[in-house]
Amino acid sequence: MAQASQLRGTFNQQLADETAARDALVIEMNQLRAESDRKLAAAEKRSNELLTKLTALDGGQAQRELEVQRMLEEEREKRVAHLQRMAARRLGRKDISRGMNAWLDMYDQKTRQ
Repeated sequence: MAQASQLRGTFNQQLADETAARDALVIEMNQLRAESDRKLAAAEKRSNELLTKLTALDGGQAQRELEVQRMLEEEREKRVAHLQRMAARRLGRKDISRGMNAWLDMYDQKTRQ
């Protein structure tokens, strides 16, 4: 009985220690997340400022280039999606063709007998 209560006390102490360690890690994680969010916001702000300056210097050429790059990326994604659909359709037709050929072979064998 004394041994069980001693084990229970040890377990409760370990549980309390682990809970405290977990709470400390959660606090640290939240602080790091907040810090990274601040850094990201500052980097985005700086990027926008630099883009604005660049646009002012080159008459909007950088903005047009970014827009062209976005359009090219969208077109590329559309082509990839189309190719995926075509490949899926081709595979489906291949399976149908295989099935038809197998049936035709069986039919030919039965009619020859």
